Amino acid sequence: TVHSKWDHSSAILAGDGINTFAQIILNNLPDRANDVSSYFNKTTMDICEGQALDKQFENDHGITEEQYLEMIEKKTGSLLGAAAALPAIYIGENKTAVNQYDQFGRALGIGFQIHDDLLEITADAETMGKSLGSDIAEGKQTMMVIKARNHFSKEWKELILDSADSELINNIHLFFAENGIENETRSMARLYFTSAREALGKLNGVNTDELFEFVHLVENRTY
Repeated sequence: TVHSKWDHSSAILAGDGINTFAQIILNNLPDRANDVSSYFNKTTMDICEGQALDKQFENDHGITEEQYLEMIEKKTGSLLGAAAALPAIYIGENKTAVNQYDQFGRALGIGFQIHDDLLEITADAETMGKSLGSDIAEGKQTMMVIKARNHFSKEWKELILDSADSELINNIHLFFAENGIENETRSMARLYFTSAREALGKLNGVNTDELFEFVHLVENRTY
């Protein structure tokens, strides 16, 4: 990434420049520039708010599942919602259709993030391209950590305190599996992927085959 190859200042400047370039493109659209730009900027604010909540939630042991879902809807759901809805806005689809595209993307984004929580523990490091458990080690909230803390508070605390560093990730994986947390989280992700498919099914007169295939790819990814 930019900040690791160069430095944080360069990364911030690059982000500012790219965002400005995007605004220039949007302002020069031949049709519906104002509608597209307005939706784009609202989404940008939602993503920033979601990322801020993600940082705020670090090492906060009082975060609930509802708060976590709100955070990932803003951070990831709104991003994919916009990716699905903006083309519909640009071509002049009605508000009902735009809303369906938005719901599709949001559900897919939330499912993606919960599935990512699973991969953080259940995948292998080489496939993921990063060390497993890195989010947990940094104090980030994940759906499985919240479930473990809320439903098995004493056992979870003992696991974290008593596990050697070399055994921690494996012990966490076993804990999630043995206490049904892994399956419960997988079922939750599946519900959001199902919601994404249902939103696609409500779009009339549109070939959604590739979007259905995309949902399948996201749901079954291993990295």
